[in-house]
Amino acid sequence: MKQLSIFLVFCSLVLTGCGVEQVPVVSEASAEARIDVRIRWAKEHIRKGEYEEAKRPLTGALEVDKGSPKALNLLAFVFQQQGDMVLAEEYYKRMLKSDASFAPGRNNYGIFLMIQNRYDEACPHLAAASNDPLYTGRPQALENLAGCYQLAGDHELSEETYRRVLRLTPNSSITLIELASLVYERGESGEAWQLFDRFSELVNQRKVEHSAKSLWLGVRLSREGRDPSMAATYALLLKNLFPQSSEYQLYKESRQ
Repeated sequence: MKQLSIFLVFCSLVLTGCGVEQVPVVSEASAEARIDVRIRWAKEHIRKGEYEEAKRPLTGALEVDKGSPKALNLLAFVFQQQGDMVLAEEYYKRMLKSDASFAPGRNNYGIFLMIQNRYDEACPHLAAASNDPLYTGRPQALENLAGCYQLAGDHELSEETYRRVLRLTPNSSITLIELASLVYERGESGEAWQLFDRFSELVNQRKVEHSAKSLWLGVRLSREGRDPSMAATYALLLKNLFPQSSEYQLYKESRQ
């Protein structure tokens, strides 16, 4: 089963360091400009894991506009990170009420619902986010949506959505492995090999690293290709890097 940590990696909040200084905001600035300054300030705190400190600029942004979807979204995320899921959901719902078309918020709320295994509720939010052609996080939202369908048991929709991801980002390492696993499970070993080879090239270029799922898939594909040497190599990596994983347990069971 796809690990939920994968989805969190692709949460659409852009929390990269932006070196925001706590500069005063001139009163003549537009409301949008004043909000954006506070949002940047809050993101810098979030990037550092300073969640309590992030609340001050965010509440300041809500004083400028109590319906700011950017501020409500980030406050929901902050409460989520602090483990206050009830309050987090309250702010996500306030964000949706203020602006249901705010794609980053729909994506983040979808992830929030997935964490709680509420897939039937999560998938529509992720679909809404991924359908916004101007949303810069659209590929990640689509990837999250594909994972949501997969966890909900709809492998056909999951596969279809992963293929949409590859049309936007052909080198998406997570999608390459997830799609390869899906097609392998339904007996399409040839296509699974092609997708796995594309992923392996990214590994060889040191752009990504193997996961437990990719190594276990490599073991099975190598066995089918009658390449015991490669199967043993993948198995050894799986044992050394992910000894506690469910994939390694499956590998051990396959040898009994």
